Amino acid sequence: MSFPRQKIVNGIIMKRTIHIYLATILLAVSACNTPRLVESIDDIGKLEIEKRAFIGHPLNKLLSEIKPKIKVVHGNPENRSSHATGGTYLVFYFVSREVAKERIARNDAPTHITINFQLEPDNTRKPLPKEGLTQWTKKESKEYGDMIIQKFFISGKN
Repeated sequence: MSFPRQKIVNGIIMKRTIHIYLATILLAVSACNTPRLVESIDDIGKLEIEKRAFIGHPLNKLLSEIKPKIKVVHGNPENRSSHATGGTYLVFYFVSREVAKERIARNDAPTHITINFQLEPDNTRKPLPKEGLTQWTKKESKEYGDMIIQKFFISGKN
């Protein structure tokens, strides 16, 4: 036999538990939908303003703030080729290879981000194909995403 007071206490505890669960779910959903620093190519300049937040951190931290699709990547992540003066680098373009080549030929380089990384003495990274990558996938994020950013700069125009 349960007492009326015990039923009231159990009801209050149940309501509080439900409120805590709902608040947790709401917080989790809102955290998943936080806007990125760079929502469009026009926002790329915001990276320069927040540069300190990315220097000394892995590449994936920077890429997680960029919403526009990366369409071409080229560079030297393995730091073993003859043109590896001063370290490794990757360049990210947001236009197709054909459009990038066409615009560069007209002296009108499209917006791109060049990232230099800290040298890794025991670097075993896979080299990129000579013509670069036409997309950045989870596979590339796994291979190169932990590289530590030394500096980066933004060039070109949209």
